[in-house]
Amino acid sequence: MSGKLTLKIPWKNLYTEPVIATIDGLYALAVPNVGIKYNAEKEKKEAQENKQKKLQALEEVKKLEAEKDKPKEKKKDSFAEKFATQVIKNLQVEVRNIHVRYEDKYTNPLQPFSIGVTLKELLFRTTDSNWQPCIIKEAVSQIHKLVKLEQLAVYWNSHSNLYEGKEKAEILKSLKSAIQEGNKTNFQHLIRPISSVAHLKITTKPEEHDFKQPKIFLSVIFDDISIGLAKTQYNDVLEMLEGFERLSLMGVYKKYKPSVPLRGHIRTWWHFAYTSILEEMVRRRRRMWSWQHIKLHRDMKLRYKEAYVRKLEAKKVPADLQKTLDECEEFLDVFNLTVLRQQAEVEAEKRGAQRAEDKKNAGWFGGWFGGGKKKDEGKAKGEIENIQQQFYEQFNLEEKNKLYEAIGYQENEVDLTLPKTFVALRIVTKLNNLSVTLRDDSKSDSQLLKLQLKNVYSTVEQRPAASAIKVNAKMDKMTVLGTQQGEIIPHMVSSVLEKLTEQEEALSLIDFLFETNPLDGLCDARVRVNARPLQIIYDAVTVNHLANFFQPPQDIQLKQLSQLAMSKYEDIKEQSATSLQHAIDLKKYTEIAVDLMSSYIIVPHGGLWTKHKDVSKLILDLGHLKIGTQKRLSEEGHKRESIEEVMGKAYDTFNISLDSVQLMMIHAGEDWKSIRRLRDSPMHILCPISLSVLLQKCMFENDQRMAKMKIKGLIPLLSLNISDRRLHEVISLATSIPLPELEPAVTKGDFVQGATDIPLALTDDDMGMSEKVLALKPAAPPTRSQSQESFNYTDVELEFELKKITLNISQHQKDVDLPLLRLMINDLGTMVKVRTFDLGVEASLGGIYLQYLKTEELADKSVINLVNTPRSATGHSNLLLVSFLKANVDAPDFATTYKKTEQSLNVEFSALELLLHQEAILDLIVFAESLRVTMSNGCQGHGDST
Repeated sequence: MSGKLTLKIPWKNLYTEPVIATIDGLYALAVPNVGIKYNAEKEKKEAQENKQKKLQALEEVKKLEAEKDKPKEKKKDSFAEKFATQVIKNLQVEVRNIHVRYEDKYTNPLQPFSIGVTLKELLFRTTDSNWQPCIIKEAVSQIHKLVKLEQLAVYWNSHSNLYEGKEKAEILKSLKSAIQEGNKTNFQHLIRPISSVAHLKITTKPEEHDFKQPKIFLSVIFDDISIGLAKTQYNDVLEMLEGFERLSLMGVYKKYKPSVPLRGHIRTWWHFAYTSILEEMVRRRRRMWSWQHIKLHRDMKLRYKEAYVRKLEAKKVPADLQKTLDECEEFLDVFNLTVLRQQAEVEAEKRGAQRAEDKKNAGWFGGWFGGGKKKDEGKAKGEIENIQQQFYEQFNLEEKNKLYEAIGYQENEVDLTLPKTFVALRIVTKLNNLSVTLRDDSKSDSQLLKLQLKNVYSTVEQRPAASAIKVNAKMDKMTVLGTQQGEIIPHMVSSVLEKLTEQEEALSLIDFLFETNPLDGLCDARVRVNARPLQIIYDAVTVNHLANFFQPPQDIQLKQLSQLAMSKYEDIKEQSATSLQHAIDLKKYTEIAVDLMSSYIIVPHGGLWTKHKDVSKLILDLGHLKIGTQKRLSEEGHKRESIEEVMGKAYDTFNISLDSVQLMMIHAGEDWKSIRRLRDSPMHILCPISLSVLLQKCMFENDQRMAKMKIKGLIPLLSLNISDRRLHEVISLATSIPLPELEPAVTKGDFVQGATDIPLALTDDDMGMSEKVLALKPAAPPTRSQSQESFNYTDVELEFELKKITLNISQHQKDVDLPLLRLMINDLGTMVKVRTFDLGVEASLGGIYLQYLKTEELADKSVINLVNTPRSATGHSNLLLVSFLKANVDAPDFATTYKKTEQSLNVEFSALELLLHQEAILDLIVFAESLRVTMSNGCQGHGDST
């Protein structure tokens, strides 16, 4: 390691001259230390230190949670804040020529790699209002800081030339030259050199500007950020992660590992394997479940709990008490220590309350002996905690006045109440271009995929008076380029900009807003998302290359990493659900407005789309998605309402709609953009459909009359058009697209169970891992009382209805698709109720109609109903009604209400008419045979072409 640190402090003119900190030339090279031998004392010390760090982190989290809900006192600009502002005002930091590199030739000796971070310059300077460097000597209301970043880069070199083993001077020269050359180096950059400029403006007295300027305003501009990942780098990352797994596993058996090489010492290494399994699995498990160890563990827990209670009560911890705590903390794991500490805190609080009650009842004698001591203790505490009081003791009156004038501080300053509209912090960022590239350097055209984002803006604002935060982000353009094929570079994803209305032109591609406690007071939180449509084109070559890119080498099995990732995912999901439930429990209203315009996916024949050559294609329109909330309205005055109306207002309502979802098969030369706007055409396989969902969440948990969750869905019409020619074209298109040729994955039965399959519960800290996970999970919902348990609460009520389904089947004859059959299904619905003691399902079918449409040869040319549902004399009735009920045998009214029936199924079928028409049956047989031959020929033609 090499570098130079310079710190210039003007002690004689500390208030008016700058403090300059300079770091110039920090060069470091790190390599794995594989020669470390096992040291039992050192390992024990490190394990204990790690345990103490985890305990300290848990204590900090507990402290933050305890202080989170406490009201914060509004403080005026304190002396310490003024002094800190003065230090920042003239503080200048200069960092230049940083290069830190890590080399690894042990993970994969055939493919060594190196990782490094380089930085050419980072400046933090004081400027005037025109952002020109200057020195501020007097107290000012605004401070301007300029932050300049130049050539910050991260690289990962595969098959790297290693610096390890070279002379120190040569290593230093190589590290320096990498910074000077910048982009000209042959490094494989993960993040190419980044340059940026940030402007920081600090307003020391916002009241002088009528609170119209934020106290801290930071604007950051990035011109270009380029991120790239090559196939070799991806493989190196996987191998390094697998190496970390091996190191983690080796740490368990390190104390048994022999210090002799494998060759010539086979017996010693076999003994190592035997000892590892015997000590860490067989004997360890037997020891843990022995009565002696269980009793020792229980006694140690009791000792620690009592000792920790004494620690909380004591003003100064005695040496013998601290020794007891250390012994117990060395023996017990983090989970048990955390639980015992919580129990001890509760016990200490109870004892403290009891002592206070006893002291209160002791009479007036306590005031004679304890008052003076408390007064002295309060004075000592104030002298320690009050920084300003310490300055009073160290400075005379003249020195204090000089200091106050320099930092702009006044004693007995009036406390100002901040208005709710005052924005104390505003951060604005602008990113002109962001690109993410995936490469395969073994190919002539190495670029596989390139994602480009243009003009990305974000703004963060914080209003302290209202405890509000506002985040706004938008992006103007997004493009995804695929693998180059000859002279063609496919545009897989692009923004749709043509023929936009004036209102749509004002929108960005994506516009996101999140705000808490907005100024209009209409809601507690607000979320808005608007997005313009995207055109997504399937490119087979790119997709196949990506599948090969992300396929890991066969010898890499990241079991522990996969388990950890899934565990983290479950934790995040549970925390999100807990946060949502917490917001609902607080009866907070969140206004949600999501508007995603209709994007579409194009799948071209052969998997390649070009503007010069038009081919047949399958187009899937994803539809226009809208999500909104419906606020509960409060009636003016005291209007008398029915119980049904009042119960209807007890729900938080979310409206979800999805419009114009459609699927089309387009021939070459057809105007698919015009067809996409039609409601029906011969090119439509799935005509545009609409889906509406009403989701309601009840505010009350313990009312048996109201369901906790209601979901209602409705599809007015689902129309499908199928012909023998269109079906053949879809099959031909699907078979024309080449699929990735992936090597078969190695299953668990293909290899012998190895070291990575050994359970993770091998270390003392991991003994309570399952309990730890349970402890970190959110608390279970409050249980109902015994009187409430007898009620049959409705947890979920789901209702879905599909008004009409139409399937039109056509036959291609003489270059025309002639209608053959039409299948109609009316009023298909279902209702599901999940309750405390039963599950009820009802499904209904209004009617089925099958019509024979090829009737041009008949005299009246009327439609023939092969299948018909007659209407009843009383009016409309269901063709089929199915009711299913599953009861819980533990229900209190299982014998009375359910009549001791665990499952019941009721089916009601009215009437169905069938007509056997000779011509219709013959035409259907001919159609089915022609369809079979056509599909067979299409599949055979695809097999010959491949």
